[in-house]
Amino acid sequence: MKIIGKNKEAFRKLDSLFKIYPPRNSVSVYEMKSYVELSQLLDEDKNVRNILKSLVENWGSKPEFLKKDSLVNLKIASLKITDDELKTWENSYLKTRNQEYISTFESMFSNDQKSRGKPNEWEVDEDNYKKLRKLSEQFGYPEQKVLGLMNASKLGLIYYHISRIEEYDQLKEFVFTNLKKGKAEPFQMESLIGSRFLHFYHHYYFGDDGNARGFKIIKSDKPIDTFNLRRKKYGLPSLQYKKWKDSILRPKQ
Repeated sequence: MKIIGKNKEAFRKLDSLFKIYPPRNSVSVYEMKSYVELSQLLDEDKNVRNILKSLVENWGSKPEFLKKDSLVNLKIASLKITDDELKTWENSYLKTRNQEYISTFESMFSNDQKSRGKPNEWEVDEDNYKKLRKLSEQFGYPEQKVLGLMNASKLGLIYYHISRIEEYDQLKEFVFTNLKKGKAEPFQMESLIGSRFLHFYHHYYFGDDGNARGFKIIKSDKPIDTFNLRRKKYGLPSLQYKKWKDSILRPKQ
């Protein structure tokens, strides 16, 4: 019953927020997708079709990706949303994509991956930073609506690698400025700042043990509230929320 109570509270809070602010599906938080999952757990249908449509039509979530989530797939079926309807939403999104922007970004990510551990690694990181700034000047920040969900996730990995560049302070301000505009994702700040602290201070700045390997981690004596204040500054969920979401909301596959 405790789990059910928390799910009801989470759904109620998301539903209330979506009435005030336009729903977004932030990478690593996935508010809209969580709303759909919770609606299935709680047998709620209110506004769920609109949320699903926006996920595909406005945020570029691929229908096949959504349907891999068992809860989302069940909700799609219960709402009688057909594959043709999902395809129509997807095509509507694809018409808005800037293919030049997408191609350039995908080339950046490919170069990033190929250069890891190679002599040209630093050179590629510097080049990707310059290309990122140029793309943003020409077409605007590479937000999820422009790149699509999967590419927006890849941008965080690029930030993780280029956090060591000399222009780090300018890059941090650039991303933070776009975060406040609602274009950058909170997890991108987490990736950028977290990586910088790992590389230079061997310390998890946001209090998360993360996935880094090969580092001698210095355990912080800071209380958890300090970590959460840092996380709140950049729009990241609290450590308690992350733990709850991973252990309660997500069904075991």
